[in-house]
Amino acid sequence: MKILHVIHSLDPRSGGPSNTLRALAAAQAEAGDDVTILATDVQSAEPWLDDADYRGKLSLDERLQRVRVEIVKGIGRKGALRRFRYSREAAPRLREMMLSRRPDVIHIHGLFSHLTTCAARIGAAAHVPHVIRPAGGLNEFCRVQGNRAGKNALFHLFVKRDLESALFVHATSEREADELRRILPEARIEVIPHGVEIPSQEELDSARALFLSSHPQLKDQRLVLYLSRIDRKKRLDLVVRAMAEAPLAAGDVALVIAGSDAGFRAEVERLVRELQLDRRVFFVGFLEGMMKSGAFAAANVFALTSEDENFGAAAVEALAHGTPTVLTRGVDSHAYSEAAGAGVTVDATPSAIADGIARMLREDRTAMAAAGRRHAQEKLSWKEICVRLRAAYCRMP
Repeated sequence: MKILHVIHSLDPRSGGPSNTLRALAAAQAEAGDDVTILATDVQSAEPWLDDADYRGKLSLDERLQRVRVEIVKGIGRKGALRRFRYSREAAPRLREMMLSRRPDVIHIHGLFSHLTTCAARIGAAAHVPHVIRPAGGLNEFCRVQGNRAGKNALFHLFVKRDLESALFVHATSEREADELRRILPEARIEVIPHGVEIPSQEELDSARALFLSSHPQLKDQRLVLYLSRIDRKKRLDLVVRAMAEAPLAAGDVALVIAGSDAGFRAEVERLVRELQLDRRVFFVGFLEGMMKSGAFAAANVFALTSEDENFGAAAVEALAHGTPTVLTRGVDSHAYSEAAGAGVTVDATPSAIADGIARMLREDRTAMAAAGRRHAQEKLSWKEICVRLRAAYCRMP
């Protein structure tokens, strides 16, 4: 099958949609599909790389070695234009693709982007079915963030029709599907979660050793890991405050914060100083590859307390690495941790988060790790997700 994926940005610093697409495309290529990804050259965070350096970095990603990647230029790197990122190259490139490498399906990831809108319209004109994964863009929380009037106008002018004419709308959780059905009663909704790569025990051991050798100050401590964009909606401040609560205030428990800054890091740093946690909270920056895997493997607990997370890919990555989780109900993938018996879901308060972390630190880590990895392998492997997506692609109306 020829599959064209379209996404606003492939920058791994942009978060879950980019990273899960890389893994999905690699798995589909491994299964024998002819896979292409089309994206703009937008970058998601500073430091801004030279365009050639950015493209070069993408070409080095092992997951993309069997995938054709095409990048179109856009206008506007920063500010209000960054998100929409108008591209003069988008429409001509898509029309050329419909002729030279006509795909069987176009899978669009994200909304409110010139490129994604072009893909739906040009695909429809060429009678190529399209699928849209909103990536949480229509969740109630996201709809009221930022320029509400602009989003509402774009939704009614372009996005709604593209969603209703899609082969199906790809939701990654039941909660997202329920919200989509309320907004789009005429659309076809398919619930297919993100997959996850399951590293071997040997890979985990090597990655853990690499991470700890790079951060020797973390050795001999029990580690709570936060790994996600440092964004206000992730409510990292609650995890920091939890570190000062009675169950965690004393002893050898440290918080490791990994992720790119989405405008909230300075506030978190001020809170760390205010609570006098400087020696127990460590910022390690954006991690990928073995360093990211090593952070999961070294952590005793993974914590994510987002206000709204239509899936929460990092939480199932924690499962795959055998790291027990403490999640709030806003993280939709909490259901997988609960089903695996490899984590707890807590209220969004510092005391509840602290109690959850303390409980996970007391549990048998070996048993929980085995349960989490087994559940991830059975329910969330990319091989299984590819099978489900292919079946959905083939259910033509």
